Amino acid sequence: MRLNYRINNGILLFLLLFNTAKAETLVLIHGYLSSSERWAEKSAIQPLYRAGWQYGGNYNGSAQGLVAPKIKDLSVKGKVFVTVDLPDEAPIGYQVRVLDRYLQHLYLQRKEPIILVGHSAGGVVARTWLTYPSAKPVSTLITIASPHRGTPLARAASLGASTPLSGAVRMMGIKSVSRSKGLFKDLTPPKLGNFLYWLNHQSYPQIHYVSIIRKNKLGFRDFDALVPRESQNMNNIYSLRGRSAVLWSNGSHSISREDGDNIVWVLEKLKGK
Repeated sequence: MRLNYRINNGILLFLLLFNTAKAETLVLIHGYLSSSERWAEKSAIQPLYRAGWQYGGNYNGSAQGLVAPKIKDLSVKGKVFVTVDLPDEAPIGYQVRVLDRYLQHLYLQRKEPIILVGHSAGGVVARTWLTYPSAKPVSTLITIASPHRGTPLARAASLGASTPLSGAVRMMGIKSVSRSKGLFKDLTPPKLGNFLYWLNHQSYPQIHYVSIIRKNKLGFRDFDALVPRESQNMNNIYSLRGRSAVLWSNGSHSISREDGDNIVWVLEKLKGK
């Protein structure tokens, strides 16, 4: 299937021309200071269950190595989604290497294109994996409130983590700042020579790209104070200009039930429903 779309006043319009290739394996990737459990805690997976998706389990790592879901849960027929746990305070490159181990194992069990959904920094991790030579076939990348063009807060945190300010921040209860300085550096706005500049000039596969962007209305509950909305739009990436569909969403930066509804809506549109 090819997906043609246009963006008109923030409304996503789909024109479906052909049936999509089989892609019934979905991976939910969390962001910074989060975990796989956040998808369930925020009820974001309930719409998936209602739409007929089955939970295949969770991937995580341990001192003994990869901890994968049960093969019988991954190999069932039909629509299966899995969650992953990443070392969320680590630099993007390290997180991608961990994700690669998970996805290599998953593809061996399912042997079909994968749908990647990444929230916040998880969207950047997923997009980085697409540039890996070892990347397996992917049909769709959906990112939710992801800092594709970085965030000024990452620059400020990166500077703070490298100065005596980091001690003051830790005293206020944010202990992860010094551990996350590599990640903050990776998520600083792109400029020649830094990570996001490099990433945003890479070549990307011909797949579906969907940017779920917070509307950033005035008000605490409907404002994403962490990532500017222009940074959440993959069309603002040098190598992906004009290639991402856009879906506006309500709420703050956190995962929400509406995100689950939007994921299901996008996937049904891609299948022509």
